[in-house]
Amino acid sequence: MKWLWYFYFYVFFTFAVFSVLEFFKADAAIHIYYRFLTAYHFSFLIPYFLNLLAIIATLISLEPLHAYIAGRPTSFSPDFCRWLLMVRAGLDLGGRSYSVKTLQAIYYHDPLVMWIVVGFMFLLIAPSYWAQARYTFRWEKNH
Repeated sequence: MKWLWYFYFYVFFTFAVFSVLEFFKADAAIHIYYRFLTAYHFSFLIPYFLNLLAIIATLISLEPLHAYIAGRPTSFSPDFCRWLLMVRAGLDLGGRSYSVKTLQAIYYHDPLVMWIVVGFMFLLIAPSYWAQARYTFRWEKNH
């Protein structure tokens, strides 16, 4: 079973790194989206920075996820892990403007496809939340 978690970590790590690369790549759709938004008004920098914070929170959450899989203590305190979990959840739900607009566009084209995409996104992200929550609260009980 541990090999499955390591495989998941590799997939999730790849997803996290890819999202960083796409966010900063000048010809990527997400980068162009935020450039157009900020061209209209300065206040549209807020969604840009929320998405950037969501990416950073995802990258930071890789460490507790790997610690859970490896069965070792994380270098973060339990309080930090708890806050990271809550901040990451909030940013994933409300800080990814481009993802929401992409899902809306897919929904207008074909609602069934949008729900399939949401299902795959859930399958990709949910295990990391589960592992981080379980590890954070288990680690707190043992220390």
